[in-house]
Amino acid sequence: MIHRLWAAAALLAVLLSLASCSNSHQAAATPLQLNYARVTGPLANLSDADRKTVEDTVTLMKRGDHRLALVRLSALNDRNPSNASLRLLGSYALLQLGNLAESLAEAQRAHDADGHTVYQCYVLAHVAAINGNRDLARREIEHVHGSGDQHLNQALAPVATRLAAN
Repeated sequence: MIHRLWAAAALLAVLLSLASCSNSHQAAATPLQLNYARVTGPLANLSDADRKTVEDTVTLMKRGDHRLALVRLSALNDRNPSNASLRLLGSYALLQLGNLAESLAEAQRAHDADGHTVYQCYVLAHVAAINGNRDLARREIEHVHGSGDQHLNQALAPVATRLAAN
């Protein structure tokens, strides 16, 4: 049990360091900044070996190597097809690579996966808006608004404003 807690804490530290990493290429690719602390929950359900692979994958993403990160995430997703965190990481990596359609498909899979959270709606709203799927984006923004999560509501305000203007 203590080993699992230590592993989860170590993974959270790696993910938080990635979240604070500044990468101008990522910022240019998308306005979505993934909050890795909100993604870690379902990662605790992974095996020790898979959590280590996630740590390595996050390191790759931190370095901007999203292609290799996707290869690793693909193998993880094959073993853990309903893990929302892996799907969110994959959606974000695809978005960074400019693969908008697949990013949206992966965000939808994350949204539909086990352990549904409002953060999955938040990511799907962003990716849907980037893809021009205004109806889906609006629906997910409403889900976030209905959750009462003020931080996510504030983060989505610019997306909602752009959608309302169109």
